[in-house]
Parts: sequence; structure tokens; C-alpha cells
Amino acid sequence: MIDTTAHDRLNYMEKILGNHTEKINTLEVGLSDQGRAISENTAITRNIETNTAELVQLFKNVKSLRQLVLFYAPLAAVFAAVWSGTSWLSHNIEKMFT
Repeated sequence: MIDTTAHDRLNYMEKILGNHTEKINTLEVGLSDQGRAISENTAITRNIETNTAELVQLFKNVKSLRQLVLFYAPLAAVFAAVWSGTSWLSHNIEKMFT
């Protein structure tokens, strides 16, 4: 009679080792997928950061433009009123003497 205990043990160890290798491969695939997801999230976060910085700069520019308009609009209105008033006045003075 041949003693197969050693062969059985080796076969059992190979089977367990194969199962562990399969589980490790599955985990590696999962980690790889998570790594890709993290890379994608990082890229999206950087895009959001860039877009936010651009929006902040845009709002600063709009605020500056608003301040400029609020400063020059009354001056332009006064200038237009004086110009139209003098134009009207000179036109009526000409009518008076002709």
C-alpha cells in the first residue's frame, strides 16, 4: 500500500494557494479600479479649483467695472445735460436774432 498522505497534503496546499492567489488578484483589480477613480476625482477637483479661481477673478472684474460705471455715469449724465442745454440755448439764441 502506498502512502498518499504527503501527496494529498501537497494537493490541498496547492488548492488553497490557488484560492488565495485568485482572491489576491480580485483585490488587486479592485484596488486598481479605486486608484483610477481616485485619479479621476483628483482631476475633477483640480478642474473645479481652476473654474472657481476663474469665477472669483471674473467677479472681481465685474465689481471693478460696476464701481467704474457708478463713478462715471453721473459725470456722463451731467455732461450730456450741459451739452444738450448749451445746444438748445445756442439754437434758441440764434432764433431770437434771426
